[in-house]
Amino acid sequence: MLRNALTPPGVFEPDPGNALAGPPSLADAWDVTAPALRRNAADTWAAAKDPQFWQDAVEQYRNALLMGSVAPTMKGLGLDAAATKVLQDMSPGFRAYHGSPHSFDRFDYRKIGTGEGNQVYGHGLYFAEAEPVAQGYRDRLSGALGMMVQPAAPQAAKDALKMAAARTSETTLDGAISDLAAKRDAAMINAQNAYELGLSPGDADRLAGRYQQVGHHFQDLLDGLHDHREHFAPGTGNMYQVNIATNPEHMLDWDKPMSEHSPHVQDVMRKLGVYRPGKNDDLTGGGAYGILESLSPGAATQEEYAAGVNRAYNASKALRDAGIPGLRYLDQDSRAAGSGSRNTVLFDDKAIEILRKYGIAGLMAGGGAAAGVNSGNSE
Repeated sequence: MLRNALTPPGVFEPDPGNALAGPPSLADAWDVTAPALRRNAADTWAAAKDPQFWQDAVEQYRNALLMGSVAPTMKGLGLDAAATKVLQDMSPGFRAYHGSPHSFDRFDYRKIGTGEGNQVYGHGLYFAEAEPVAQGYRDRLSGALGMMVQPAAPQAAKDALKMAAARTSETTLDGAISDLAAKRDAAMINAQNAYELGLSPGDADRLAGRYQQVGHHFQDLLDGLHDHREHFAPGTGNMYQVNIATNPEHMLDWDKPMSEHSPHVQDVMRKLGVYRPGKNDDLTGGGAYGILESLSPGAATQEEYAAGVNRAYNASKALRDAGIPGLRYLDQDSRAAGSGSRNTVLFDDKAIEILRKYGIAGLMAGGGAAAGVNSGNSE
């Protein structure tokens, strides 16, 4: 059937002058839909040329597999294994999160130990598989009294807050002021009471003098907080989503026995003299790290000591040099259950790529001490 030549492409309208006008033919339908199909094809082809398009698609498929929303018949086709391989080929490694009170552009292994985090599970850069765990670390560190100084504050303000934070367990500014004032008052009262203890006049004077020095010290701390109060404010911190370009199967697992580690890890630990197959198969990864740490030397020079070199540092270095890039352990929410999401301790900063830096409204300690550079403040 002839289409009215006066109508625009993509719109069907019979020719009123055609006596044979009837329902549209397949050719007429193609005439109407072809422009839209061509546009969709062009858009799809443009998207398909972007590697991120395929990476996102594979990740969505993997997430659907984990959530059980992919039909079992599709799983049987081996698409899950294919999706995993495509993602590994395009973006080797795995995703993780890091929470910090600081802002930085890259992670720096050399700055480990200069922040507030505790290196409980070995010397390295700490990351969480579960985003809420990383957020919790960030909130606790950002809300700490010592992190309330603004980046542009003068050094005197930073020093005043740092010294005050070292003498109180309070985590808020008002709480710290009240606590330091109470300690000042207690010291001055003790100075007065020194003369009622039956001491000789000379001993009483010396004891009272010591208490007065303590009281004056707390007063100095209070003066510093009051003088620079306008530079103090609770921090909000930052979140970092990263890609860790390494194979998790090559990592030591803190909670698993050596018998359940990959052949690669078993071979490395055997060569390091820690794992003896058939004799200590039940030795956990954490126990193996502890043995290696006890066998490692400490700082050999004052310069190494100042740079944070210790037994744990050398243990992590030995593992890294031998082909184990880090270790993993169950996070605080999974440890009681004995399974679940894990945190990662990385022994090398070269495998870390920051994918996204963002903040979440709200106020990582544990080994959250991952170091950043170009941040004004760094851990």
